[in-house]
Amino acid sequence: GIQWGFFGKSPFLFTFVVTMKRIALFPGSFDPFTRGHESLVEGALRLFDEVVIAVGENISKRGLLTTEQRIKLIADRYANDSRVKVASYSCLTGDFARQVGAVAMIRGIRNSISTIYSCCWGIINFTCSFIS
Repeated sequence: GIQWGFFGKSPFLFTFVVTMKRIALFPGSFDPFTRGHESLVEGALRLFDEVVIAVGENISKRGLLTTEQRIKLIADRYANDSRVKVASYSCLTGDFARQVGAVAMIRGIRNSISTIYSCCWGIINFTCSFIS
C-alpha cells in the first residue's frame, strides 16, 4: 500500500513511501501438517511479513484427510497469528502465488531428489504462469 506522511512541520511538504508486504507462499498437500512444516513456517515468518499456507486440491489423489480438514487443522494451529493465512487452491501454483501477491515460495527439501523435483516444478510453474 501507499502511506502518506508530512515531512517536517509544513503541510505543503510531504513524502510518500510505497510499502510492499513481503508475502511468502508455502504450497503443499499437508496430509498431515507436520512439525517439519511448522518449523518451515516459523523460519519463513522471520523473513517475511506474511506466510500463506496453500493446501493444494488434487482430486486424483486420495489423502488421509480431506482438504477442508487439513485447512481447519492448520488454521486452528495459527489462529492467534495474523501473519499466517491458510487457503486451498487448484490452479497452477505460480498463478496462485500471483493471486496472493507472493514474492517468494517456501519449499521443504528432504534430499537431493526432492531438491531436483522442487527445482523442476519451480521452473514449470514460473514458465506456465506467465503464458497468456
